[in-house]
Amino acid sequence: MFIYDLEQINNLFKLHSGKRIAITTHENPDGDGLATSLALYYCLDKIYQAEPYIIIDSVFPTFLDFLNYQHCRIMDFEEYKKVFIDKFELLVVLDCHEEDRVDTVNEIFLYSKKVLVIDHHEAKKKFIKEEYLYYLDNDAVSTGVMLHRIIESVKLKNYIANDLLNTNNETKPINTSSFVKDYVDCIYTSILNDTDNFVNSNAKRETFLVVADLIDMGLETHIIVNQFLNKKPIFYYKFIGDVLSTIKLNKNKKIVYYVSTLKMLRDNHQDIESYSKMMRWTKGAYDVEVQVLFQEYENNVWRISLRSDLYDVSQMAQYFGGGGHKKASGFQLEGNFNFVKKNVISFIEEQIKKSPSSNEGHIDDEEKY
Repeated sequence: MFIYDLEQINNLFKLHSGKRIAITTHENPDGDGLATSLALYYCLDKIYQAEPYIIIDSVFPTFLDFLNYQHCRIMDFEEYKKVFIDKFELLVVLDCHEEDRVDTVNEIFLYSKKVLVIDHHEAKKKFIKEEYLYYLDNDAVSTGVMLHRIIESVKLKNYIANDLLNTNNETKPINTSSFVKDYVDCIYTSILNDTDNFVNSNAKRETFLVVADLIDMGLETHIIVNQFLNKKPIFYYKFIGDVLSTIKLNKNKKIVYYVSTLKMLRDNHQDIESYSKMMRWTKGAYDVEVQVLFQEYENNVWRISLRSDLYDVSQMAQYFGGGGHKKASGFQLEGNFNFVKKNVISFIEEQIKKSPSSNEGHIDDEEKY
């Protein structure tokens, strides 16, 4: 069932006060899926008085350490089952609506009495299940913004009024120990992640209105930007330099591609986390129509990210079993690099020949994969 009235979700959360609720997101979770999971955790815990758990297989990445998640109940599904034998009363899936793409075992769906999906990716009918609840909006800039719509509907500002006013009715800074600071930092991180710090075309009017709302609640934008995007060890930047040094163009110079390898990570004392948000370094490249990044995750296992302002790269990604957004998509392939590169670049070249570009009106959809 699709949900259009946000009060329905608010009431659903109210009905689960005092009950265990699972939160999960997509595999290879990013700054939207994880930050929104934390924001929902704080709200379920403080506003709705529920007992939330974030259930993911991945280890929380260190680049999100500033989000203060260390006190939250975060575990994988098998760890949860060792402690509890009864089902979750509610499972909330964020930033994903495909069961096979969640960052945990599919058994969690059977282990939950009710399922709510909140996602801003374009819905694929074959993945929609009649018994689940869906709040979907592929025009939303991030899942975090969608969550903020829900929380705003229960008047979050009223909830924190005691933190904002002293006995003389004069405004004062929000108590930094309050969950509100954690909440606003998470929602803003989700926006930074999916707009690449507001340079993507998906940063629309609502995006800035939400940011203004978060600032009113105590958000310090410069701190979060620096923590999320800029605060890196020096060898991280050397690693980025090694990756960018591999940049090449195809024969007609319409496709730019580059590669990051496990050896580059090892040589620069980095781990897989350093792969996050890498395509932002070539975002300003012009005179090319498609950008391709090959990232080695295991020996001969490659995750390929596609970007384009002119072509629907989600269709290209779907051919290889992946997906995403029209301007930003990805997929995974196995094989040696030259074999994978040849297949991918050749296929994109064929699609460019077949498909007229959208120069008459740029594709207006962008995010991450």
